[in-house]
Amino acid sequence: MNFFTTSLGIFSYQVIATLGVVGGGIMLFKSGVASFKRTGKWSSVIDEIVVGFIGLVVYALVIANEPMTIVNFLKGPILFFWDLIVRFLRETLGLGL
Repeated sequence: MNFFTTSLGIFSYQVIATLGVVGGGIMLFKSGVASFKRTGKWSSVIDEIVVGFIGLVVYALVIANEPMTIVNFLKGPILFFWDLIVRFLRETLGLGL
């Protein structure tokens, strides 16, 4: 049985994604306040607003999909980089991973 098909798995997935977005929003807000204090212009805050909007769009796309869809989407690049790291460690350092 797959954990992400249970109601607890889906709830955990949504809570973790929501906490990530809220944490990122707090960091963007602090960055925007610091930019405004440093320059005194609202134009310096626009990049934080744009990044926040893009983050909300990505959050909506992630939450709208099933958890396994996102896991399978991320598994490919993660395995690719893991294989590169393992190959590097085997060939250059002689480690048998």
